[in-house]
Amino acid sequence: MNKETDNRDERSVIKQVCKQFRFKPQHVQKGPRNVWQVFDGERWFALKSTSQSADTLALIHDITDQIHDAGYPNLLSCKKTEQNETFIEQEGKCWYLTPWIQPQEPQEFDYNPEALVRSLGIFHKQAEPLVCEHVDRTKQVEQEQVEKWKGYQTKLSEYQEVVQNREYKSPFDKVYVGQIDLVDRLFTFAIKGLERFVEAESGVPPRYTLCHGRLHPSNVVRDDEQFYWIDFDDAEIDSPVRDLAVFLRRFQHRNLDPEEIQHLIEVYESENPLSPKEKKLLAIYLSYPENVLRLAHKYYDRPRIMSESDAVVQLESKIQQMHALFDVVKRLWKTESQTVRTKPAKKSTKAAAKTALKATKGTKLTKATKPTKTIKETKAPKEMKPSSQGESEPDLDLEDNDRD
Repeated sequence: MNKETDNRDERSVIKQVCKQFRFKPQHVQKGPRNVWQVFDGERWFALKSTSQSADTLALIHDITDQIHDAGYPNLLSCKKTEQNETFIEQEGKCWYLTPWIQPQEPQEFDYNPEALVRSLGIFHKQAEPLVCEHVDRTKQVEQEQVEKWKGYQTKLSEYQEVVQNREYKSPFDKVYVGQIDLVDRLFTFAIKGLERFVEAESGVPPRYTLCHGRLHPSNVVRDDEQFYWIDFDDAEIDSPVRDLAVFLRRFQHRNLDPEEIQHLIEVYESENPLSPKEKKLLAIYLSYPENVLRLAHKYYDRPRIMSESDAVVQLESKIQQMHALFDVVKRLWKTESQTVRTKPAKKSTKAAAKTALKATKGTKLTKATKPTKTIKETKAPKEMKPSSQGESEPDLDLEDNDRD
């Protein structure tokens, strides 16, 4: 009964919201997540509510609208209110309206990874000059993030201890303990790299752009003409390699080999070239074993969610991806750095962020269909190297990582 009352209350709110978007819905039905499908007599729209703050959502919409208006084809435009706003605040939430594109099941969405990653590079390039005035909203990596990763690594070790203490090991257990050393090596590399990044760069990346933050196949929809990125509610001003790393980890490609992953990075760079320092930062983020961590959590902490056979198949696939990423990480880390290695004057985090944004100032937004010139980055004089305990900051050789 309470659920029915909640639905009636929410439908009443939806009617008020739609009125401010200048149309009266003829039909309303619940869609996935926080989305409602509304029909105005001519076409369907997706009406979404978000808990994101109004000022942050306004900034996100302002940037994405400018990119859309410049000719970038893979964004959906928001319908405007009578006050020419892209969202309204109602009942403690922000609501916005976009054309409805029917989501496809993952197995039905035969996406082209090259087209997606090329589009991502174009988007990042177009967004870069638009974030330069928002230094107060830039994202830096804090020591808290390092400690969080360390906690996750400890959790993986705890799962390993559980398995080792079992008299009878499941098929999943056997695969997990057989491959945990590789996962732990990459995780250790990621943690050391992130620690050094915080120490040497105050956690401030070489440059900023608008990052989607939640790239996933469920946040890509497609009609008969093209695909669209959706759900930018959690977008942040961050390093473009954060999005790129998430894309390479979460989009399951047909052929999980290092050459394909390397090719996708090159496709991305054809639209948005990465500096040597950004490639090393990408190596750090790719070393984070997100997929194995999530699956192990589901299997050991919430065992009723999946069957044993499904769990084993998923783990083998994710381990295969980790092997491929291991090779790519080694290539990225060996990228020759062109930076001058002299000790810089220490800057505050905000000052460092301003330096990272300075290179984008005055750059004009170009049409997405036209080639864009590479924006010259400010060279950072100190190269990131993951530090090792008991050693004086040597380059981390992934082949000999067991020594650390």
